[in-house]
Amino acid sequence: MNGTRATIAPVIKWLLGVEMLRRNLVANFLGQASGALLALLFIPVYVRALGMESFGLIGLYSALFAVLSIVDSSIQALLGRSAAQSRAASQMSGLADKLRSFEVSLSLLASALILCVFLGSDTLGEHALNREALDVSTVGTAFVAMSVALSLRLFEGLYRACLMGMERQVAFNAIYIVSQICRWGGAAVIVSWLSPSISSFFIWHAFTAAATVLILALTTYRSIGQMGNATVRFGSLWEERRFIGGMMVISIGAVLLTQTDKLLLAKLLPLAQFGDYALAATAAAALLLFVGPISDALYPRLVAHWTTNSQAGYVENFHLGAQLVAALAGTVALVAIAFANTILSIWTRDPELAQRVTPIFQILLLGNLLNAFMWIPYRAQLAAGWTGLAARINLTAVLCLVPTLFVVTPVYGPTGAAWVWVALNFGYLSIGVRFMFRRILRNEEFRWYLWDIAIPLCGAALPVAIVTLLTKNVVTPFSQIGSAALVFLIGILGATLASSILRRRILNKLLVST
Repeated sequence: MNGTRATIAPVIKWLLGVEMLRRNLVANFLGQASGALLALLFIPVYVRALGMESFGLIGLYSALFAVLSIVDSSIQALLGRSAAQSRAASQMSGLADKLRSFEVSLSLLASALILCVFLGSDTLGEHALNREALDVSTVGTAFVAMSVALSLRLFEGLYRACLMGMERQVAFNAIYIVSQICRWGGAAVIVSWLSPSISSFFIWHAFTAAATVLILALTTYRSIGQMGNATVRFGSLWEERRFIGGMMVISIGAVLLTQTDKLLLAKLLPLAQFGDYALAATAAAALLLFVGPISDALYPRLVAHWTTNSQAGYVENFHLGAQLVAALAGTVALVAIAFANTILSIWTRDPELAQRVTPIFQILLLGNLLNAFMWIPYRAQLAAGWTGLAARINLTAVLCLVPTLFVVTPVYGPTGAAWVWVALNFGYLSIGVRFMFRRILRNEEFRWYLWDIAIPLCGAALPVAIVTLLTKNVVTPFSQIGSAALVFLIGILGATLASSILRRRILNKLLVST
């Protein structure tokens, strides 16, 4: 009997782990998709209710949040790693102290930010923007409410990191989805029927952010269970200065990499051509929505295996994540490239515009696919506490990007600029990541290139190419969308069967079920 229990126990533990990973993946996909879909759904409502001048403030709000993400992503990476380590060691006191230290630090920072904006609200309303219809008091009030909302979003990041690191990802995404519906949907109701003012929009965002922070804080405290005894230990944050500093350099480099091309191209290209590039970039960025949920789900496990010196588990989860990305993002990218014109025509409802943007869109999709392959290696580096490689690569890429765009864009236009993005990511994939395999994950480089990327991608590419050729004579938009869906299903099946770990896990699940 004892022997039977000893045999069954590892199987049960494996099944529970797989089930949790499956739930986390589904929750992450639903959570991240909700934000993107709600933005697409309600942006036209805000434009219609508030006008373009007020909508410009919403755009400024998004830009400021992107800047604050330099701090936010650094804190989230540290706390998420600490939460995963604490869960692996079944010791939460250190995490409670670290969370409380960040809470106090951010409270001081947020209070100073809000106070400065409040005292300077009249000046901001008068001189910060080139306004026409909006009055000074409305803009000033909007800035104050915006500062409150932005500050609270940083606190959301604290609790998100802890819950994700402790693999309470289903709970976080449930709260996040509800908060997104209330935040964006509630704002649409208010500006459409109750108070069509940009200040009302930001006041509502501040209110919903406060409610979200409260719920996330209570959920996080309950999960940690030791917050009543938590103490402020700024020394523990100082001990992590190298990791935090490295993450800030990485974040700055990421912001520069993703925004510099648009800033430069706005000057280097005619405005109409820049609009084509911006539209294509926005559409191509949707590919990365299929990558984030996977890396978020695998990151705590990579941290836990690294912390407990479980090399086998660390390697297995690295390759699992890489194959999931290659199978899903690879299939989506191939289908989107094959049906690019159809997708853009339906989205923009302008066949001429779609025809013009399609080549740029396809090239940027290729660049984003190469970028997607790097997400799991990047998370593997963070799990090991290593930020130096990614920081150096990002800064090198920025230094290469600027002069290259100045040389290529005037000659080849937006298409040339798109190929620069492909070249940068190809360099990272073929050269930069190899330094990782010399320090961590040794002897895994060939397996990653061949079994995690090339074979799953070929497994998707072959059926996608065959079915696309067979359905090329379909002309109506809805029939083309149906063809794209069929191609995707066949492609994802081919990629999954070609992925060694995914195929093995599916077979094991079927065998256990029977």
